[in-house]
Amino acid sequence: MPRQGTTAFLRRTIMPLIIGLALLGTGHGAQSAAPPNDDHCAPEGTAPCNLASIVNGGIAPTGAAAPETAKPDLPAVAQNPRMGVNFANYPNNNPGSYAQAKAAGAKYDRVTISMAATTAGWGGYDALVSAATSQAIEVLGTLVQPTFPDACDTSISFGVWCVPKDLNLAWNQSSWGNWVHQAVNRYKSSIRAWEVWNEPNLEFWTGSDAQYALLIKQTYLAIKAADPTATVVFGGIYRGNNIGRTVGFWNALVADPSAAANNYFFDVMGFHLYDGGHCSTFDELGYMKSMMPAVLQGKPWWITESGIRVRPDPAEGFATPYQQASWVISNYTYALYKDVKRYYFWRTTDAGDTAQPWGLMNDAGTLRPAYTAYQVAAQYLPTSFAFNVRYFFESSPNQTANRITFYGTPLGRVSVFWNVGPNPQTLTTFAVLNTGTLVAQDGSTATSTAVNGNRVFNLAAAPSFNTPWNPSDCLVSSPPLILIEKDTKPPTATMNGLPSVSNTTLVGLSWTGTDTLGAGDQGAAGIWWYDVQYRVGGGPWLDLIVDTTSTSRSFTGTPGTSYSFRARAYDWAGNEQTWANAAVVSTQISANATARRYHFPIIRR
Repeated sequence: MPRQGTTAFLRRTIMPLIIGLALLGTGHGAQSAAPPNDDHCAPEGTAPCNLASIVNGGIAPTGAAAPETAKPDLPAVAQNPRMGVNFANYPNNNPGSYAQAKAAGAKYDRVTISMAATTAGWGGYDALVSAATSQAIEVLGTLVQPTFPDACDTSISFGVWCVPKDLNLAWNQSSWGNWVHQAVNRYKSSIRAWEVWNEPNLEFWTGSDAQYALLIKQTYLAIKAADPTATVVFGGIYRGNNIGRTVGFWNALVADPSAAANNYFFDVMGFHLYDGGHCSTFDELGYMKSMMPAVLQGKPWWITESGIRVRPDPAEGFATPYQQASWVISNYTYALYKDVKRYYFWRTTDAGDTAQPWGLMNDAGTLRPAYTAYQVAAQYLPTSFAFNVRYFFESSPNQTANRITFYGTPLGRVSVFWNVGPNPQTLTTFAVLNTGTLVAQDGSTATSTAVNGNRVFNLAAAPSFNTPWNPSDCLVSSPPLILIEKDTKPPTATMNGLPSVSNTTLVGLSWTGTDTLGAGDQGAAGIWWYDVQYRVGGGPWLDLIVDTTSTSRSFTGTPGTSYSFRARAYDWAGNEQTWANAAVVSTQISANATARRYHFPIIRR
């Protein structure tokens, strides 16, 4: 949760995590060079980065600085089940609108619910929850700020919020636990998820690691007592800062004898991905996940805050409005790549913070280009996918051109390209379909046609920031491009027939595959690989071979035993045939069968 003032900003950036050389590659800043501009990008109102030129293999000339505003009269997009915002309609805080957040594609809103604030009554929160519900937006309630001094442990100094007292007691014996139970019970028909505190690895928590473990334990038990179906979120940690403290929190929870029986007192891990955490070849989220104790590593992660400060003119540590739009798409794409289940952008409006504005819109309600970019992400980036990959090393000269590809999405194969280096890059990538659709960050689209089975993209340099904490990395990537290769119809694998009775124990299996064009698709990607399974009699299905490009295989059975076989196919767009649609062939090996080599015919291609 960003706070006003240079001191707070420096605490969040220049005081980095001390985790050895492995994390020195994480990006907080970029090259110490000339002031940034939107290099190779056309002014707002024309195709960004000259989309037509990129399609045709050229780099557009440098454009003028982008204005503050987004396109007017933006049509609403459907709410994305992975995407949310922070403080869309915070009581007595800003004029943000749930209607505008919904039109952007947000499904969720995160707000802090303060114990201290409720001493004057629940009216403000009642109105907030009602307004959210009216727009089909679900609230994530972040529980913070015990009432001072009654609910505080006054023996512990604090800077932002005090540490609750009586954390070692049962939840219903402490003022904090009883208040949590009251809040959840009040809103359980509307609020389905609760976050425990905010950024405990920074100044928001001044207690010990063990005391935070007690806090989340007591809060978890109070929440579940009021609503057993509620989701409990570990208070979002700020990047990898003070990583030893975060690991200490995890270890303290794991050490609790009652933790395993209570899901280790949280259901979801919260994380805050600010600055250039995604704008690097270093996988920050992957590293953080790897630091968790093994028993916690299966938990889903939510990014409950992620944003970048914005101002119209270039400045250290800020993005221009157009760069903020680039940041939204690349940052969210990286989160999707790490299978983050929810993503909350910080924030909807500036909330009066003129020194450090963060909003998708300003406080006058003027939409920034980032609002449009958020809509583009909500509309075109996948809500689900079969698997994904990330490449830096295709054919870009300095290996700073980034491709993240999602396979088996509702739109087929979706790839996002950007550059994290200080020099323009030419990226050559394999084309799944001859024809695809390119989408730019302002929603402009163009047709992309493959040449000799490849596509070539010329990506601008990443904007440079004169930041002291890590001059080798960027904060903002080049303007990202989204490529949609629409093939949504799964292929079909067919096992070739077998004799009802086999006189040899060596059974020759073979299969074929077909991939046909689906309605509305841009092409059929073709067969990528197969899986083949078998079962003995009526037993369970077992893998015989997976991820194979082969179309034949021998199988050795036992005399007097019946076997069944089936195959499924995947295409190059990631569409997967379901086992339910896989035809089954069977054979019975005779009791007096002998071993005999099966000869497959030679097929010339």
